[in-house]
Amino acid sequence: MTPATGEPDVLVVGGGPAGSTLAGLLGAGGLRVTLVDRARFPREKACGECLNPGGVATLERLGLLETVLATRPVELRGWRLGTPEGPSAVGHFGSGVGHALGIRRGAFDHALLDRARASGVRVLEGFHLQGLELGRGIPLVRGREVGSDRVWEMQPRIVVGADGLRSVVARSAGARSRPARRIKASLSWHLEGPPPTEPLGHLLLGGPFTSGLAPVARSAPHADEGSVPGRSIWSHTVVVDPRRYADRLRADPEGLGREALHALLPDDADRFDPLGPPRASGPFDSPVRWAARGRVLLVGDAAGYYDPLTGQGIYRALRSAELAAPLLRRGLDAPDTLAAMMQQYDRSIRRAFTPGRRIQKILDRGLDSPLLRRFGVTILSRRAAGADTLVGITGDRLSPRALFTPSAWSDKALGTPGEPSPSTHWMG
Repeated sequence: MTPATGEPDVLVVGGGPAGSTLAGLLGAGGLRVTLVDRARFPREKACGECLNPGGVATLERLGLLETVLATRPVELRGWRLGTPEGPSAVGHFGSGVGHALGIRRGAFDHALLDRARASGVRVLEGFHLQGLELGRGIPLVRGREVGSDRVWEMQPRIVVGADGLRSVVARSAGARSRPARRIKASLSWHLEGPPPTEPLGHLLLGGPFTSGLAPVARSAPHADEGSVPGRSIWSHTVVVDPRRYADRLRADPEGLGREALHALLPDDADRFDPLGPPRASGPFDSPVRWAARGRVLLVGDAAGYYDPLTGQGIYRALRSAELAAPLLRRGLDAPDTLAAMMQQYDRSIRRAFTPGRRIQKILDRGLDSPLLRRFGVTILSRRAAGADTLVGITGDRLSPRALFTPSAWSDKALGTPGEPSPSTHWMG
């Protein structure tokens, strides 16, 4: 058994955006922080790979935006929304909302992890968490290096679960509230395709599957994937009901992805080629009863998750880290306040994310109905301000209340019933 050298104040389990950001903030504040992750970085991850305007603003507040911009992400100014029934609309983020970024998770996560290291965080990659004993005192954590017999034992003052949808920390601490009710699975690919001619991502909403496509790297060859100079790298994600598509998911995921791409871009799908096999994830309904209790705190997807669109997942990872860092510092500096700080974090994260999750659940139910899909997107195609407001809300820069203000629907109607919105052909 190998004890950690100098027991950490905080052990962060998970090196994704939530874990690395929180670890770096705590390390820069003078706390002893150890971060562990089963993977070795850089590593790719199943993800839509879009960071919404709320996430970009959070990075800027935390002083991390330049670190991420060094990975050469692609700026996105809105979303083109389509439906299987035909209507489409374009929503721009608009004045005061900012912009989104198409990112490559391998580069994005690695940059944040390296920034945490530079802040004094001890990082153990290839670490498999084997046991978490909480009790009433200091937690006891056991783990093993993947591929070796080396075993670690640590007794941090706080354990942070930043280990994603199927969080071992949340499960071990009894935070999970119920099994998933909305069963969905996703497949994500990198595609090589033509450079974008407009700064927009694309979503096909509802029908047999939901499909999203966004550029994540411009005209940059990646020898590891065999891409070609002068072509762009795109991220393509398909979300399906695994009960309906069980056979296709097992036997023909590439064919399923190609079918979804043709539904999204019927005129241009053949201009894209996959780079490597798909990455799978899901289900996406992962609620928790609490986000902080005793000496355990949860951030990111581990703190509760519901099928986000257009980058809310990474935003919530970054924002939960931003909320947790000052409260943990205060609680550890004054141990008699720790319980109060944990309660405050639990309340803060619910206030921050509950309205957005409610909107997402309403949208999710509406997308199940062809009639509601057609009606909703037709309205958005004629009211540009309404489409802009909706993507601003999903971009975590506008309050859901903005949909109910006169300014959200004040522009003049565009076109006539049944006509598509302008500029529906978008590829050069």
